[in-house]
Amino acid sequence: MLIEPGIVYGHGRGILGLVTGAERVDGALRLVGPGTQHWTTVHVDDLAELYVAALGATGVFLGVSGDNPTVRELGEAVGLPVLPEEPAALVERLGAFGEALLLDQQATGDKARRELGWKPSRPSAVEEIKLSLVNR
Repeated sequence: MLIEPGIVYGHGRGILGLVTGAERVDGALRLVGPGTQHWTTVHVDDLAELYVAALGATGVFLGVSGDNPTVRELGEAVGLPVLPEEPAALVERLGAFGEALLLDQQATGDKARRELGWKPSRPSAVEEIKLSLVNR
């Protein structure tokens, strides 16, 4: 059995910190890249439940919630105006990791739902960002 997770977030951890902790420029939040790229996401607790559901299974499963927000949507959840970053500047700043963050990724995780009965139920990445700001 192989589980391929999306971008994992939850409990104030994970890659979403690149968005919420991004540089502010004249009161605007600098996006990771142009902001048009989608990120396929999964809450860490939903992913943990998928691993349990997959015990004894065979095959490859995508560990993704089916929620594929754009980086712009994630940035706007912070509640500030957003400012896109040129892809070349992102790659210069973060190298190969920056190139990976520019990929447009969209997936559903339907196979895991169908074959394993997995039901992601935690807040979406956008909701998680909003909740984290309320709980600061």
